[in-house]
Amino acid sequence: MTRSDHADAADLLPLERPGGRVIRLATLVADVARAVDPSLPRGRDGSTLVQIDCDVDASIVVPGHATAVRRLLESLVRSAVKAAACDDPDSDVPPLREVLVTAVDTGHAIEIEVADSGPFRELASVDSVAAERAGGSLDVLACAEGGTAVTLRLPHRQAAARAA
Repeated sequence: MTRSDHADAADLLPLERPGGRVIRLATLVADVARAVDPSLPRGRDGSTLVQIDCDVDASIVVPGHATAVRRLLESLVRSAVKAAACDDPDSDVPPLREVLVTAVDTGHAIEIEVADSGPFRELASVDSVAAERAGGSLDVLACAEGGTAVTLRLPHRQAAARAA
């Protein structure tokens, strides 16, 4: 088994149900960042113009369908990278070109935020539909210092079952 095979096996945690498995959110976010990296805008020297930073606790696991969550996160991160790469024609100072992915477990839901340093952008309706299919919802906020913060909220299954 290669080192990456060990890492992949270690990233799977059993659920309380027999045979069920979930993926750690930190692993999923790292996979998304690696998938997006080749498409990052690059300068003449080959360096990336947009930096993707991830701050996700390793203990958080993905509730629901991990593949749907991964696809949605990849779409959100790609959109954030595109926005962060935009130049501000009214500024002489190059902007901090950054995408930050953070997550918190509130006890009732996992909240994953994808924030960028670009201009404010509206969400595509396809992202909202994808969030609903993954069992969650999206909120968009214009950041005071510029950029957009998109929060994906994925309720825990137990919390959803208690509410029903």
